[in-house]
Amino acid sequence: MHELEVVDGIDPRSLIEPNEVYVPWAEVGLLAQEVGLKLASHIDKFGPFDTIVAIKHGATCMAALLERTVPHGMLRYAKLRRRETGLTVVESPAPSIDYFPEEKFLRDKNVAIFDEVYETGKSSTRARHTAEESEPRSVTVVTLHYKPECNIFPFCKPDIYGAEIDPRYRCYPWELWERVMQARINKMQVAIAVV
Repeated sequence: MHELEVVDGIDPRSLIEPNEVYVPWAEVGLLAQEVGLKLASHIDKFGPFDTIVAIKHGATCMAALLERTVPHGMLRYAKLRRRETGLTVVESPAPSIDYFPEEKFLRDKNVAIFDEVYETGKSSTRARHTAEESEPRSVTVVTLHYKPECNIFPFCKPDIYGAEIDPRYRCYPWELWERVMQARINKMQVAIAVV
């Protein structure tokens, strides 16, 4: 199935906002290759990662794509929650931690934190600081995309990233898939309500 193919009468292209840039799987694959090469070089210099923390949801896909590049790390998940405040991304508070790997997986370990995009830096910085509370040997932040114009932390950026991009919002294939699934559920609920 083509990623932008109409499914049950739902055109995925109609679910992409006008101000969004869609990132197709082919581009995600190329970015993952770029990140993978940088990760391999990093591992050659500093040794393997003991723990990989994938920030749900987008980084879960990224971690799966890069699993063979960083085979040594034990994959763990973290979930950060942004509060709906009505404020812009820059004005909104840092996300809260829903869950994060236990200290035993971080203390005295080389830790990699995967996220799909580094925008303001709030999520990655929050994840980095949370990991550092457990006193790891090292923390490396890895992302597919980096938006330098949006970064609110002048002395921080991801340690490894695939490409620098402009401030526009990126819609990744896994986000579009979630939208299609939600549209299908909504369509079914309407059909059931009519019956």
